Amino acid sequence: MSVELEGWERLKKALNEFAIKFHRDINDAIGQHIISKSVKRIKKGKIKPPTSSFTLSLRPGNGKGKTLMDTGELVQSLTYQLEGDGIIKIGSHLRYAKVHQFGAKIKAKKAQTLCIPATEEARKLSKAKGVKGALEEFKKKGYRIWFEPHAIMGQKGKRAKPKVLFYRKKEVEIPKRTFVYMTEKDWEEITEMVQKWLKE
Repeated sequence: MSVELEGWERLKKALNEFAIKFHRDINDAIGQHIISKSVKRIKKGKIKPPTSSFTLSLRPGNGKGKTLMDTGELVQSLTYQLEGDGIIKIGSHLRYAKVHQFGAKIKAKKAQTLCIPATEEARKLSKAKGVKGALEEFKKKGYRIWFEPHAIMGQKGKRAKPKVLFYRKKEVEIPKRTFVYMTEKDWEEITEMVQKWLKE
């Protein structure tokens, strides 16, 4: 005996629609989860190695601050993108995000050396106007500027003590400070999330 049952096509269509929605919704939730965890790590100061005391000294607020939390642009820039086969890409439009995540060795390209701000004022001016613009601003403020092999010096008035405005280096190495990653606990939370979604 054989019996032909109708309705399989409708069932297959419904199952396919369910699978597509499940795939999209779960991957969205996972992408949001990963970004949320990354932002929390940065805001709670859990990124290693910590920011050097020299770098902290250039920030407003008497050298205080958390690693990767200078302006807050990095945490605000994190986003995710879903691609085929369940791939979730976490990224940022900021060029330095990749440098912090993976580390990098930065070398001077067009200029003879890299110029690293030595004071909070130099950092602020160079960020707004570039190194050349910053030096022009220092000159307008009455500074005499001169170059030494490892520094750009400045002196405001003949009696003032000369000070380093910028350090000059051929290259600098930025340590890896991974902020996007998954822990065992993260995977457990995602598994619970999927199970809850299926029950609902």
